[in-house]
Amino acid sequence: MPDEFGQLTEKELEVGYWWVTHRLKIKAVLILVAILVIVVIYLNAGIRFYQYLAGSTEHQAMLEELTTNGVNYEVLHKSSAPVPVFIGNSFAVGDVASGYDLVTLVENSNNRWWLKEIEYQYIGSQTTTAPQITYLLPNEKKYLFSFNTPVDLDPVSAKIFITRQLWEKVKDTNQVDTKKQWIKPDLHAENVNYQSSDIFFNEAKVTFDLVNDSSYSFWEVEVQILLWQGNRLVGINVITIDDIQATSQRTVSSIWPNALPVGLRPEIIISANSLSEDNIQIPRKDLPTTIR
Repeated sequence: MPDEFGQLTEKELEVGYWWVTHRLKIKAVLILVAILVIVVIYLNAGIRFYQYLAGSTEHQAMLEELTTNGVNYEVLHKSSAPVPVFIGNSFAVGDVASGYDLVTLVENSNNRWWLKEIEYQYIGSQTTTAPQITYLLPNEKKYLFSFNTPVDLDPVSAKIFITRQLWEKVKDTNQVDTKKQWIKPDLHAENVNYQSSDIFFNEAKVTFDLVNDSSYSFWEVEVQILLWQGNRLVGINVITIDDIQATSQRTVSSIWPNALPVGLRPEIIISANSLSEDNIQIPRKDLPTTIR
């Protein structure tokens, strides 16, 4: 600040001299600082832009992963679908010249699937049998058959064909809905006896006790009685027993009106459709309870 006489002080002169001599350097420093600031801003912007691009790629990859079908429905369907029914060899029983029976073993190896309907027929080179329908419970095996097969159906060329299958999944037995629960009936044969033909009686007979050890009564029970001579099937009868009560037994007999040899081995297969509401009886109070 000038003194009272209008003159600059020594200090002011020194500052003015320093500013005059260092003005260019200060300007250069300020320019350099400005350049550094601009470089930092652009560098930061570049880094941000790179991070955006990298993040966008990862984000797009995540979106694609989310929208991609991660479930192989074909494999899932195969794992949950029922295993196809096993079809065994077919047997011709009886006199081919006068009419015979065709018999084929089938088995359902599924635990939670049953064949509500299985339609089949035998087809030969010249003729076919009429279609027939039955059922097949979980883990059940039994025989499909055609009785009195036409003689023009050559047993050598006759093949069984499954023309229709209606699979249904069995509900959990712990479910509250008892109408369609899987009820495994404890039905079996006891005291099985085979009586061969002799000179006095020209017929063979199988007798046994049909035992229902389950707590369910059935309107109908199908019984297949087969007679084996080693590995050769020589006879088959299929009968239907009505009104089988729970915890009961009944003596059953099956007769072949023709001569059969001694030493045959009977095989008895008992099946009750316990997955059909129409075949399970409602408990009746008018019937006495039979405990074995």
